[in-house]
Formats: sequence, C-alpha cells, structure tokens
Amino acid sequence: MGRSQRLRLRDVRDVFRAVGECRELGSDREAWMRHALAAVRSLTPARVAAVGFQPPAGFQLMRDVRTPVDDGLEGTERAVFVEYHATERYFDDPCFHRYLEIRRPDLTIRTRRLASATEFERSGIWDWARGMGTGDHLFSQRRVLDRRSCLNFSMWTPFRAAPFERRDARLVRLLNMELARLVGPALYDGENPRSALPPRLRKTLERLLLGDSEKQAALALGLSKATVHEYVGLLYRHFDVNSRSELMARCLRLQRIWEPRQ
Repeated sequence: MGRSQRLRLRDVRDVFRAVGECRELGSDREAWMRHALAAVRSLTPARVAAVGFQPPAGFQLMRDVRTPVDDGLEGTERAVFVEYHATERYFDDPCFHRYLEIRRPDLTIRTRRLASATEFERSGIWDWARGMGTGDHLFSQRRVLDRRSCLNFSMWTPFRAAPFERRDARLVRLLNMELARLVGPALYDGENPRSALPPRLRKTLERLLLGDSEKQAALALGLSKATVHEYVGLLYRHFDVNSRSELMARCLRLQRIWEPRQ
C-alpha cells in the first residue's frame, strides 16, 4: 500500500509552526522568505526551491518575478540555473505553455499533471535539468491580501528522483495560503515597509507623520519620551534612514498604511 496522500495533524502543525516563525521574521523580507524556503525543503522532497512575487494574472514569465529568493543550488548548478532563467529556456518546457493556459491567480500544480516523464525527457530542457540537478517541478501561486500581486513558490526534486505527490502539493498550498494572507499586515513584501511594523511602532510613525515631536507623540500615546525615542531609533533602522527628514520623505511617498489584521 502506498503512502497516504492526506495531510496528517503533524503536517498541519509543522506548516503553522513555520508560518509563525516566518511571522517573527516579518520585517526582514529576505529572512522570512528564506525561512519559508527552508520549510518547503523540510516538508517536501524538494531539493531546490524559489519564492517571489508576481502580478495576479496567471502564470507569468520568470522575468516578471519580483524580489526572487532561491535556496538549494551552489557552484556550477547555480550558474546553469541562472542562465536557464536569464535566457528563458523554459520556453522549451512542454509544461510551461500549459501553465500559460491556466489563468487562475490561485493554484498549486505539479508538472507531472501537465506532461508525462517521457514527454519531458524528449523536450529541449532535459540537458538543462540535468545541469541544474533538478527534476519534477511543483508550482504554487496565491494572491496576497491587497490582491495586487501573488506570492509564488517553485520547487524541484533532485534529477531523476521520484516526482512530487499530491500530499506535497497540499502541504505547499496550505503554507502558501497562510503566508499570502499575512503579506502586508505581518510580512514585509518589499513595497510597503510600514506593513510589517508592530502596532506600537506603527502608531509612533503615524504620530510623526502628523508632525508631532517625540514629546508630543509620547503624550498622545501614553508612553515615556525615552520609549518613543527608542521607537524612533527602531524606525530609522527599519526604513534604513539616518534622520527624521529622511524618514518623513520616504514614508510620505507611500500611498497608505496597512491596518493590522484582526
């Protein structure tokens, strides 16, 4: 009897533990994304995994991926992986064109559902896959809270290894669904630095944007001046600025402040 394809309670717990750990790293985009990739590789047989953001219009070209982060490749294999995507050789992949026909912004799919192993081996990317050391591909896309972009995961098994199973797809879909709903309120996505601020830092920033001095902000928030001064320093580091004027200039370019998810 084969392995059950249903998710076990332990699987669900592992996913939500990973989501919680990503949330703790939420203000550092690369840190939480790399942690998510580590979770993907521990939960599934993926050898290589990548994550990034794309417009919510079905499967997009790899050049449309924003802030990509990948894990699992080094040396020559990484060089081949970079060249493969830079030269868009995935156009030779029989699965790629079938991806393009799927216009759903929320989906999780295995390439073995789109093309047989024989068809894949006869395609023009067989030698590229061997050079990268990658095999079966699992792709998951989920719209984030503001619905202006999608959080995308791509992962590959080792070359010639067994393909992903339905259980793997279900695990990744659950992980992506839970992370996508936190992008903005708790996970910084690279576009709105205020989105990942803890509530007290967010309120302090709002007072500063209204023109309050640190003393005025402390009175309005019921905090000590020393605490507000400490929060301002944390805001400087979060936004990578060195002065109040730089902080104001950067924040005022943003369109809106995300409200924390209740």
